[in-house]
Amino acid sequence: MGRTTEDAARDMSPALSVYLDLLRVVAASWVALSHFNSWGLAPAALAALLPREGHDAVIIFFVLSGFVIAHSQARKRSGLRGYAVDRASRLYSVVLPILIGSFVVDALGAWHDPQAYAGHYVLAKPWLYIPFHLAFLGETWTLREVPPSIPQYWSLAYEAWYYVLFAILLFYRGKRRVVLLLLVVVILGPQHLVLWPVWLAGVALFAVIERWRLPPGVAALIFAASILGYALLEVLHVDTALWHLSARIFVSLVGHEPGNARQYLGDYLVAVLVVANILAFRHSGWVIPARLARSVHWAAGYSFTLYMLHGPLLLTLRNFVELRGLGLATSLGILVFLVAMTILVGTVTEKRRELYRRGFARLVAAIARRTDRYFHAFPFSKYGCTAFLNAARSQRSVASVPRKTA
Repeated sequence: MGRTTEDAARDMSPALSVYLDLLRVVAASWVALSHFNSWGLAPAALAALLPREGHDAVIIFFVLSGFVIAHSQARKRSGLRGYAVDRASRLYSVVLPILIGSFVVDALGAWHDPQAYAGHYVLAKPWLYIPFHLAFLGETWTLREVPPSIPQYWSLAYEAWYYVLFAILLFYRGKRRVVLLLLVVVILGPQHLVLWPVWLAGVALFAVIERWRLPPGVAALIFAASILGYALLEVLHVDTALWHLSARIFVSLVGHEPGNARQYLGDYLVAVLVVANILAFRHSGWVIPARLARSVHWAAGYSFTLYMLHGPLLLTLRNFVELRGLGLATSLGILVFLVAMTILVGTVTEKRRELYRRGFARLVAAIARRTDRYFHAFPFSKYGCTAFLNAARSQRSVASVPRKTA
């Protein structure tokens, strides 16, 4: 789900860096626990304490992704090749091994119990569907395709293309920019565009977070109001009402259902609350104890692995192991097992990103040699569309020295 905040922490407020990583951990855990609950792996006593939906956690990821990528790009000022290598290595260091592994495990499951996997037609054509999902094409137009045991994969089919759209805005201009944007929209369909403002909200937050200085007391009030506002959205079922309205508007304009973008009006509200929450924390003056900060940074280093891995792991357990009459001890044991496997798999995915980066650097260089004459990208520093990134970067250079964590 985008870059970790460790990658951009060198010139970011230490407290804010830790807080962004904390949001990543919370969002990944939120999605995993919502599936753990909705898939019947939690007894009633535990289920009452767990979320049943994880969609809003994905919105948190989108905002974080836009913010951190804009921050990193303004700091590094890399060209298109560097940007492409960073994005590809971050995504595929986790996606590639877990996606292939999930197909292997699901194929074994289908051989063991064909009835349990009867609806998973994609397993019969891995040669087609693995590259299809590696290209993040499962949410184009009216398609609603996800890997059999990774239902949350839909979000990557949005986020990966937001990286592409952002690159077009950053590295191209004139007719090339217009043609490439139109080409991507033709490939994807309109549903990606209605959720794109959520991702761009993170970019906008980066541009203003140092300019909009807030008194600590006001920031604390806004921080509390953002949490209370979200609670009210849920208690009053505003999100449900906006869900139905969003779908009706989209269908009337486009002619088909918006798929996983169906809650876009409610998603805009959630994104505004997330932006307000992060902005308020930045100026609250709060510090995070050093021991807690280290723990959060460590956990954030496995958040993407948790996001991808929990589906294959939990669904395989459910299909292979008799779990009826699940007790609290067994349910908690499954969660412990999930954490342990996330750490184990994370050591060969997120923690080995540099290996993937070197491989993608060679691949991108080879592609560039063949395509630069047709798709020449302008250097990062020479065009107007990045002015807000450069201005935000300059603003940071004159900002006060950030407080250190305790």
